[in-house]
Amino acid sequence: MSVFEIKSTIHQLVEKLEDEAVLLKIEKILEEYLAVESVVWDELPVELQNRLDKSEEDAKSGNVIPHDEVVSRFRKQYAHFYES
Repeated sequence: MSVFEIKSTIHQLVEKLEDEAVLLKIEKILEEYLAVESVVWDELPVELQNRLDKSEEDAKSGNVIPHDEVVSRFRKQYAHFYES
């Protein structure tokens, strides 16, 4: 399921709710999550933020190394750790 589909589903479910207490709980959860996420990000050094942004762009464009390949390279490079 894509992010868009998840958001759409959540929106549809929220639209059906009439219980104010439940809606307030959902609002609080989202506000707290977004507040923590932005504080953590803002506290990171700018250079690290830039590197993370670049990594996300690479991942979205498919410029990544598959996990299996990383594991294979690691095992070859550090084979002496696996020897008994």
